[in-house]
Amino acid sequence: MRCALLIAAIYTGLIMEDPSTDVGVSELPTIAPAWKPLPRNGNPHVSLLLFLFLVAFSVVPARAFQDGRPAVAELQQDYDAAQKAQSQGNLPQAATYSSLFLVRALDLLATNFTNVGDYGQATPLFDEGLLLDPGDVETRLDYAQESVAAGDLEKARQLAEEAVEKAPQDASAHLALGRILLLLKDDLEAKKQLEAAVALDPNYPDGLALARADLALKQEQDASTVFSEMLKGFGDTAQLNMDIGLQYAETDHSEQAAEEFKKAIAEDDKLPGAHYSLGAAYLQNMGEMNFSKAAAEFRKELEISPNDVLSHSQLGYIAMKQHNFPEAEKELLRAGALAPQDPDIDFMLGQLYLEMNQPVKAEAALRRSIELTGDLSRNNYQVQRAHYLLARILMQAGKPDEARKQIQISNELLRQIDEAKQGEPAGAAHGEAPLELPANNKTGPAATDPRELQRAVAVKDKIAPAIADSYNNLGVIAAINKDYAQATVYFQDTAKWAPGLEGLDLNWGRAAFLGGQYEQAIPPLERYVKSHPADESARSMLAESLDRKRQAGHNHRQGSSK
Repeated sequence: MRCALLIAAIYTGLIMEDPSTDVGVSELPTIAPAWKPLPRNGNPHVSLLLFLFLVAFSVVPARAFQDGRPAVAELQQDYDAAQKAQSQGNLPQAATYSSLFLVRALDLLATNFTNVGDYGQATPLFDEGLLLDPGDVETRLDYAQESVAAGDLEKARQLAEEAVEKAPQDASAHLALGRILLLLKDDLEAKKQLEAAVALDPNYPDGLALARADLALKQEQDASTVFSEMLKGFGDTAQLNMDIGLQYAETDHSEQAAEEFKKAIAEDDKLPGAHYSLGAAYLQNMGEMNFSKAAAEFRKELEISPNDVLSHSQLGYIAMKQHNFPEAEKELLRAGALAPQDPDIDFMLGQLYLEMNQPVKAEAALRRSIELTGDLSRNNYQVQRAHYLLARILMQAGKPDEARKQIQISNELLRQIDEAKQGEPAGAAHGEAPLELPANNKTGPAATDPRELQRAVAVKDKIAPAIADSYNNLGVIAAINKDYAQATVYFQDTAKWAPGLEGLDLNWGRAAFLGGQYEQAIPPLERYVKSHPADESARSMLAESLDRKRQAGHNHRQGSSK
């Protein structure tokens, strides 16, 4: 079992997406914001101007599960269509395209933050998109992907089930739900969903997912049949053999996995990941008995990909188990330099330094590992062992109070492990470090890469004016239609994206005032009057709103005293 997650580090792309897809954080051009003034009388006319993108689209490479270029093109089309409809006075069509632009833009930004592991920023963006269009299946499926990555499988399941309910003929919805159910170990129901996906669209990722469900259900013959059909349909290629091997490895069929990886290598000796996966399969099958064979494959992988983190970390693990501490330290430090946000490598280093009787270094490494661990269940609650080892070091260093705190945390995690396993022995979490290092596990939060996060934030900053502009347009259109309550909501949304947008406070205050939401009208009107003291209309609305608020407060007090 230990090496299953080693291979998962390569397999993770198959959880929701085809791993062969090129990826990147999608960038958008800056759009000049505009003020669309809210009409002042009962027969309004508003000038809705056309605002164009100022620079060409581009893609900045980064870790992601989706390229994003088609989404960028759709955004351009939706925004242009909205502006064209506005310029022609076709406000219903302008509202439709503005809404489409917003839903797709929010989905793209949320996906970017998912890709870099910042789920705190991704989640509210997905929620905002679904508020605009609760029936949007694509956003719901992307949100399910984010929930998987964040470790909230139940939420992912709910989102995918809703997607299937809303789009029963959408193969991607069934595929997403099937893969999530596999992660939840609901293999039988997963197979039903994956069979539905294959029936609707018999493609490459659907076939692999269905075969994996068969293997999880111990229906090896059914899986073999699927693989045979795929080899006939897609060709007996190195990549397909590699992918078949991954399905076997992920379901603890290490011997079959090794044979498929050997086939892949025979067809393409330079296929990235193939030698590493064969080495991991050797370890999965025979453990220490296969150390020499596995190490040889990891070194071959490094000849192809010198910066392969997994191969360096596994060579470090093998060297440590063989008490070759200098070699282990060299390999693990190299892996840590390549993946500084990975808590598993620091955990391994902490174990190594304890073996080397270097408690100061061990303490630093274990503290880093604990700090970087976002998901406590990662690697079978590996962090519990980190707290326990840290307590030992602190006790030996004459710091009993700090040691007791670490023991308390360790014991609490042990309790959680026992609850998660329904009273079964906690198993591997009590023993040595798991071999799956660094397991880039999609069922738990990934560490955020500061550089990639900076790119995602930059994209958000670039598109924010366009989002604010579109919300403002929708607010004006709603106000023209005398739907002042909805207009107020749209102007509030505008303020979240561009609080200083010229004219926004007047639009917002007037919409709230005309809709009878006097208390909401006061703050934006106060800000507007402060900067425009000569605007008698705005001053009048503010005065009346304040009077209405005072009157409402007075009536409330009188009612309470009766």
